[in-house]
Amino acid sequence: MDQQRFENLDVRAKENAVRFYTSGVARFDQSPMDGFDDLWRSFNNWFSCVTDADRDSAQLRELAADRGMQQLFDDLWNNDNLFREQLLEFSDEWPIYDSSSILEQYGPGFASKFSTRVELLIAIEGDPGLKKSPRNWVPGSNPTLSQTLWAIYQVRCNRFHGRKSAHVEDDVRLVQLAFSVLIRLIDKVGYATTPAESP
Repeated sequence: MDQQRFENLDVRAKENAVRFYTSGVARFDQSPMDGFDDLWRSFNNWFSCVTDADRDSAQLRELAADRGMQQLFDDLWNNDNLFREQLLEFSDEWPIYDSSSILEQYGPGFASKFSTRVELLIAIEGDPGLKKSPRNWVPGSNPTLSQTLWAIYQVRCNRFHGRKSAHVEDDVRLVQLAFSVLIRLIDKVGYATTPAESP
């Protein structure tokens, strides 16, 4: 990972990452999902620049393996009580299943049979044919940087591919939790030059 690649970007390109950050914060209270979408775009602009890979998945693996990023995460975990509380609350929702694989495995309308996310998770628990993140999550364990990044990314994938609804309370809550963790990571990285107060 090379932060200098971001610093060397054209001013407008850097401003784009900050603009999405600012927009995400501004939109979050009224529309958590739109706020999360913009915040992810900001983060994606940054990490696609500082890593040396072409695809999101490879970029996230490189980010998770970076010593500086690991130290940043450890500092947050050890010294920021709010971050730790928010991350533990988010990890209580793990694993996050790939909604496209649920659709492929069980067909359209399957998820709508359940009134809560918990009921859905009970119904699909242990199905080896479903993709999920983090892959080898052990409930009750402390989340790692890699697990955290992949869980947020799965929320992003489910959201961007139209499988999270602003009309479903459980979906909104999951997006809010992902947002709260992601924004604190971004603020700690510091690439958004005027970070706003986290919600």
